[in-house]
Amino acid sequence: MKTEGRVDDRSAEGRAVSLVRVKGQTWLSRMAGIPLARHAAAGALVAVTLLATSGQALAQAGGPIRFMVIAGTGPGTTGADIVPGALAAVEAINARGGVNGRKLEMEHCDPKNDPNRAGACARKAAGDDTILATVGNALLGGGEQVNPILEQAGMAAIATKAYVPADWNSPSVFTVDLGAPSGGAGSAVILAGRGAKTFTVVSIQVPALVTMLDFVEKLVMPNFPGTKIDKRVLMPPATTDVTPYVAEALRGNPDGIAVIPTRGLAIPFIRALRAQGFKGVITTGATVVAAEDLSGPLKGFTDNLILAGSFSRSGKGWDDFAAAMAKYQSTAQYTEQAVVSWIGVNQLAYVAGRINGPLTRGGILKAMGELKDYSTDGLTPNLDYSKPMAIPGYVRAFNPTTVEDKVENDKIVTPRPVTFINTLTGKKTER
Repeated sequence: MKTEGRVDDRSAEGRAVSLVRVKGQTWLSRMAGIPLARHAAAGALVAVTLLATSGQALAQAGGPIRFMVIAGTGPGTTGADIVPGALAAVEAINARGGVNGRKLEMEHCDPKNDPNRAGACARKAAGDDTILATVGNALLGGGEQVNPILEQAGMAAIATKAYVPADWNSPSVFTVDLGAPSGGAGSAVILAGRGAKTFTVVSIQVPALVTMLDFVEKLVMPNFPGTKIDKRVLMPPATTDVTPYVAEALRGNPDGIAVIPTRGLAIPFIRALRAQGFKGVITTGATVVAAEDLSGPLKGFTDNLILAGSFSRSGKGWDDFAAAMAKYQSTAQYTEQAVVSWIGVNQLAYVAGRINGPLTRGGILKAMGELKDYSTDGLTPNLDYSKPMAIPGYVRAFNPTTVEDKVENDKIVTPRPVTFINTLTGKKTER
């Protein structure tokens, strides 16, 4: 992996021209063996010719297939598990010989939870002709800055973790799960299915997740008329003491409590609910719980804890993913976020391997838009990107399903037969 600590804020156009000129100078100097200054006109002609034939196509002729991940790293950051998942997929695919003999190569840009910096990362990707796509972007509000840049550059944003409307509506974005609403939507579906009449939702107070709660109330809950959200408990992201928010969540004796903030707050909140004597159903998104949590801070606190998962853990898809993580990212403590980028890198490899001729950004974007009946080996229902969803504001929510995961012997398991529930329709599909 190539990691850039400094983000270049120059425009995409400026960087593209700069790269072409460097390549043009190198080519002339090598071929003619004379200083470029004597042939300014010839140098300009070469630069124009290279631009016309696409620097990215020349750079990709037989070389590595390069992509960028725009996501955070480290505890408490958005998308912290995205990078390990992508790296595991890269290593696994390259170990099998790559894509038609060409290796995958990943570049990482960390937006550090700053939407403006996320935009700078996108400009960096757009300005580097050798980067063909982005994979696994997790921006928590940076989509408004990132997606227009990628659209203008004709780049696919594969397996973006959707947080804001721009992520569900950009023609460059191809999601593999519902994104930020998945934990809340899945938790609501699970509680409704278990007969809850009222339940409390606990989240953090950031615009993207407040929008997610609106999504759940307006689009998910109408499918379950016997269940309603009676209260929202919103915590500031910097909360260190969850006690007052736990007390508020318990007030009114709800049938269930959906805990869907970040991992750093979900774990202590669940512990505190049980310590306060709440014995009802607690649901949380599987994306915020790592296997290590079950034998660590959640040990003894998992009775009646149900996880809303976006991906089935029963089947070949999960087995392959878990094996690759164990082999190539053995020190990573990962959640379902890692599955998002794992699928995304495999999708990039799949479409790249079926393109005849030079690989270009436009070719990858077109191939993704035509991809249908794509198998994730049981992680999700087969994915279809050829038809946008008929949901105003969420046309790129290609896979709005959830599965009900349980905790058994300090492991997260998906019971068989696997039942995928469409959170927008209530329809169930067994695999």
